[in-house]
Amino acid sequence: MLRHEIDVGTVLTGRFQIERKVRSGGMSTVLQGIDLQTHEQVAIKILRQEDVQHGNAASRLLAEALVLARLNHPGIVGYIAHGMTPNGQPFLVMQWLPGEDLAHRLRYRPLRLQETLALVTTIAQALAYVHQQGVIHRDPRQKHTLWG
Repeated sequence: MLRHEIDVGTVLTGRFQIERKVRSGGMSTVLQGIDLQTHEQVAIKILRQEDVQHGNAASRLLAEALVLARLNHPGIVGYIAHGMTPNGQPFLVMQWLPGEDLAHRLRYRPLRLQETLALVTTIAQALAYVHQQGVIHRDPRQKHTLWG
């Protein structure tokens, strides 16, 4: 059983089947799943049960879903859907991007100059696009954060 009381194999909203837990963060857990309509892999971000009860975490996740739904850029993960689990936990479904976690990669080998420049360029282009859309990304848990 996962920390969020969502079992592997659970199907959310009749469409997204949980396959495995990928990572937990400050307020949520990311799961890998399958979209039963398209048969594509998806990333499912679920708000932790304890955070549903406290603060405005649920409204922040909904706001994130609504912002992501209107963005369309190759440097930004694609929105698929959002909803609630049977136990009332908000979730956000995004495209699954296969690959390697940057922190993991840096533990065994630094990026070459070309890789670094490509990554920085992609991030800068995505940030410029997001800012043109009127979105400012920051971590709401920290008062003086430029980059969340």
